Amino acid sequence: MIYQWERLAAEGRLNKPKGRPPKMKNNKDMSLEEKNKQLEQQVTYLQAKVAYLEKLDALIQSKKSPTKKKRK
Repeated sequence: MIYQWERLAAEGRLNKPKGRPPKMKNNKDMSLEEKNKQLEQQVTYLQAKVAYLEKLDALIQSKKSPTKKKRK
């Protein structure tokens, strides 16, 4: 058993990286134009999401506090 470990260490096969490799997208391959286009799409998406959530919040608030009519 120790012999096998020594042999693997000598061959350099003992220091293998363990676990799964990262699945992150490599942004180094993307050109500057592609990066800008992707960022613009992300900004547009996030702006639409914020507008939707603001309108949804206003709708929820209007339903929670109904308007009271004044009595004369």
